[in-house]
Amino acid sequence: MSINFTSLSPSEHDNGVALGSLSSSGAEVGSFDVYWDNQKDLFRIVDDVLYLTDHWHYDADAGTNGSGQYRSYTPSSDGISWSSFAVADLTVKYTQTSGGNNWGVVESSDFSFANVNETITLSSLAVEAFDYGAQVASVAAGDVEFSTFGTTSNFLTVENGALALSSGTYYNPNSQRIVLSDNSYYDLSGEGITTGITLYDENEKVVAYESLAINHNLFSNVTLSNTPHYVG
Repeated sequence: MSINFTSLSPSEHDNGVALGSLSSSGAEVGSFDVYWDNQKDLFRIVDDVLYLTDHWHYDADAGTNGSGQYRSYTPSSDGISWSSFAVADLTVKYTQTSGGNNWGVVESSDFSFANVNETITLSSLAVEAFDYGAQVASVAAGDVEFSTFGTTSNFLTVENGALALSSGTYYNPNSQRIVLSDNSYYDLSGEGITTGITLYDENEKVVAYESLAINHNLFSNVTLSNTPHYVG
């Protein structure tokens, strides 16, 4: 008896996606299961279909030299972390209804995925200078489907589906600085600073993450004006 796998060639960056279907060459009715316990956090089998679990997806550009990896992200108040697994052989068990079981291996080369454009881009929005908490940019991610997004920045937040300055924070186009409520600031006149953008699916699981440079170009659509007296 042999176990066969037919890939569905799913897209990358899709949490919990169906990877392919399993079948057995034997005539007896039975059911499939992931054989090794340490692979059950990554894979599940339902009705002879092999899935990733709901917080894992494939990323074609991750891994050594972009070799591809399974990824799972964990955001927190301190930033974001992730776990990863290389694409490897998967051992599958087939248990016959009448008793007894067999096992087979889905080889790593049997898995296939559709590569998509996953580049996260920020597009500047028209906004007044010195506007506290202004919505400053829209977020797009190529072909990656996402429901909401977040940021690891302490001066940016998300408001009404747009990237916005946090409460009490404004942008001064004359000095090219982001000024926080305590009057500390970030100078964006040069290379700027780096912040993370996190994309979430409808189940609030991370589907993509990218670290982006934030500089004065993000505020290219800010309406210029004289520096008001309260700025100092």
